[in-house]
Amino acid sequence: MPFQQRHSEPIALRRIWKAIDMIRGQRQIANIARLTKVLQRDYPYRSKDIMAHILRAIRDKMVIETLSLGCKGSKAGLEQEGYWIPEDSDIREMAGLRDCYCFTCHKPGKLITCVDCHKAYHKQCVDTCLENVHDNSFRCRFCSRKDEKSFSRKELNVCLHFIVRRAIEAATDLNFRPSPTDYMHFQYFISDHQTLKSLVDDCNSQKFETTSDFEQQLYVILHNCIVLEGHDSSLSKEAKKIVDICQREIRELELCPNCYLLSNTKPTKNWFCLPCTPAHKVLWAKQKGFEYWPAKVIQIVNGKIDVRFFGGHHERAWVTTQSVRKITVSPAELNIKKTKGWTKASEEMKQYIAQTEIKLDPRCSKSIIDFELPSDSLSIGAVDQKNRNEISPTSCKRLDENQVSDNEMDIDPCPNGTSLSVTDASDESKQNHRKSTNDHSDEPKCNGYQSNGVKKRERRPLWKMKGEKCNCRKIYAKKLFLYQSSVRRMRLNERRNNLMISARFIHQYLKKHSDKMRALVDENAKLKVENTDLKSRLETSQNGHLEAKASENDDSKQN
Repeated sequence: MPFQQRHSEPIALRRIWKAIDMIRGQRQIANIARLTKVLQRDYPYRSKDIMAHILRAIRDKMVIETLSLGCKGSKAGLEQEGYWIPEDSDIREMAGLRDCYCFTCHKPGKLITCVDCHKAYHKQCVDTCLENVHDNSFRCRFCSRKDEKSFSRKELNVCLHFIVRRAIEAATDLNFRPSPTDYMHFQYFISDHQTLKSLVDDCNSQKFETTSDFEQQLYVILHNCIVLEGHDSSLSKEAKKIVDICQREIRELELCPNCYLLSNTKPTKNWFCLPCTPAHKVLWAKQKGFEYWPAKVIQIVNGKIDVRFFGGHHERAWVTTQSVRKITVSPAELNIKKTKGWTKASEEMKQYIAQTEIKLDPRCSKSIIDFELPSDSLSIGAVDQKNRNEISPTSCKRLDENQVSDNEMDIDPCPNGTSLSVTDASDESKQNHRKSTNDHSDEPKCNGYQSNGVKKRERRPLWKMKGEKCNCRKIYAKKLFLYQSSVRRMRLNERRNNLMISARFIHQYLKKHSDKMRALVDENAKLKVENTDLKSRLETSQNGHLEAKASENDDSKQN
């Protein structure tokens, strides 16, 4: 297995090239002093680090060191070192067909290359054992998964086309190749140029055989962005975001390719009723605050069931094993209130079972009905009366596995503290249980208190008698009035405090500046007094001088 080694980091090398090009454009010699000055002006480099990067670039033959004579200034006629950028032809020869930067950490060094692709890795960055690394048949994690083919090629590429379209909507900057003006000699750093548009072309030509091939091209885009721009650049962050989006969609595709294809294409109006291969099992699933609803089982992970509900927008949710019942249980035993949305969902579920029997096998339709509940779950007759509501699951938001808590999906036991089973319970226990549930369901829905201040559940409301009405609105209006008045008082007090604080501040400000004004007035008065004294002295001195001159003139005339 050939080893490839580079020493210079790609980002530092690009910055050195940019600095040399700028200095040469000013018709100056790109010596170490000028390079250090330019690089330290734009980037947080020390002079020691700059020298180390230049030496690594010279070692990789990406910077040429020469001696040249100075033509002007104090160094005219003196030999000094200068650095040049190699020619395009020399750089193309050194670029090669294989990647010279680690595909995991994106840094240079001593690398080992994969036999089947262009990728290279450090020894310490490889996930496999060191014994396999030294073997001449080393294959990277993407090439080792190429043998795992679980979809047809045409169906896979159609589904991947939807994933790429979703990625293009999220990031438009990854649709184009790097330009030579923005990235000088980018072919030296990148061995495999990939964009989102090239992925669309590959999907249209059906080049992908497995999801690993598609995931490999996504990581190539991310690797190229990090090599050119670094980990913290906006382009690299956008590439990471795209990889996360596509990996999430690939997980959904691997769960059920038929469901993924149907949800994106929607070939018919009743596309959700078309059976998959293998067909999904159906059951009653319940969320907190909603009725039991017919749903498909997508997957079961760590005691939680990922279901997709019939009817509406076909939302997804994670529910616990205590919140599901077999579909063979009748809605009357679960005390389901049949709304318009629930009826539509039930018809969809029946149509799904009928389509499964027609298109797949009658045995298959029986198998999807028989869903085996774990032993620790509640029995079929246990129903949560407190969480019953008229709202259907069509108003639920799509939940993630990490957003669903165990407390939200758990079902409370029956009012008498026991859980009933349809198969084992006697007729008397069934009748007693239905009577207890019907008593609760007959009560009108009023969330307030009665006139005597007693809650509904503790005692029968007095307003249910003839001639009396519920006074919940009056109580609510009274509490609302008290709340509004307290808010008004609070706001008035707040305004009063603010006015007092501002008045106190203005008083202090005026007092401080009034003292200054008094001092300035006193100084002005003193200056005026001194000015008058100086003026009087000046006048007396001028008068004396004039008199002396006049006397001298008189004496001269007499002589």
